[in-house]
Amino acid sequence: MPTFRKLYRKVITSSTGSFQNGLPKGTYYLTVTYNYPVSSFAGRKQFIISTTSWMGGKNPFLGWAYIAVGIICMITFVIFFILHKTWKT
Repeated sequence: MPTFRKLYRKVITSSTGSFQNGLPKGTYYLTVTYNYPVSSFAGRKQFIISTTSWMGGKNPFLGWAYIAVGIICMITFVIFFILHKTWKT
C-alpha cells in the first residue's frame, strides 16, 4: 500500500511573533474526524508532527521525481540535438 503525507497546517514563525521559538510547551488537543473511511482497504490514519522544506512536507519521492524527469529531459534534448545536426539539410 502506498504511503503519503498531507500537510494540514503550518506554524508561521517570525523573529518578533508569538512563535519565534516554535510552539510553546503545553498540552495540545487534536480532533480527528472520520471524513474518509479507510477500513475498506485496510488503511490507517496517523498524526505526525514534522518540519517542512520549501517543497512542502517531508517526502523524498517528489525530489527524486524532479531529478529523474530533469535527467530524462536533458537526455531527450541531447538526442534530438544530435539528430538535428546529423540530418540537417
